[in-house]
Amino acid sequence: MHHVITCHLHPPLSCPIPLLSLRQFVYSAPTPRSGDSRSILISGDAAVPLSFDHKPTNDEEKQRILDAGGSVAMGRVNGDLAVSRAFGDFSYKTAQTLGPRQQMVTVLPEILHRKRDVSRDQFVVLACDGIWDVMSNEDVAAYVLDKIVKGTAEVGEDGKEKEGKVRDGPVDLGRICEQLIDTCLGLGSRDNMSVIIVELTEGKAVGKAGG
Repeated sequence: MHHVITCHLHPPLSCPIPLLSLRQFVYSAPTPRSGDSRSILISGDAAVPLSFDHKPTNDEEKQRILDAGGSVAMGRVNGDLAVSRAFGDFSYKTAQTLGPRQQMVTVLPEILHRKRDVSRDQFVVLACDGIWDVMSNEDVAAYVLDKIVKGTAEVGEDGKEKEGKVRDGPVDLGRICEQLIDTCLGLGSRDNMSVIIVELTEGKAVGKAGG
């Protein structure tokens, strides 16, 4: 299977989400320190979650933090760290009587897998929290599909698209990544933003579910 993988980084540092796409399955591993990154599958016109944010306020995460002697304040571990799974951050992994999985902040990955629907699955979008702070899963899926169908117009500083000529010719996924970031800046996002769009349709970029 041929995959088109396009990445736009702004800035060039972010949290990773490993992705393995096979003909029958998609595996997504939102590993620690990608606790605030997220991936979605665009299947038909639906946004299917492939990861869930590792936030200290999640029931399971909060319980582990409390059991390890920590606290959750202002939505952060000990009022400081915004993610509950992370590489590094060793000051949160000092409980001598606990294993790596039981520390306040663990590096334990959460691996999700989903059976592929080759007639509908089109793209995987991987992005960090600067995107998801201002757009929902459904917003991002609709945005990408709209760009695939209608083309990519210029985006102004206010995040709104300018009138004028749109893209002609092959779909430019890199351009869509750039415009998604510009749109999120216009919506008020001030966190780091990295976006990768992975095409699953063998280079066809259909934009709608096909038979």
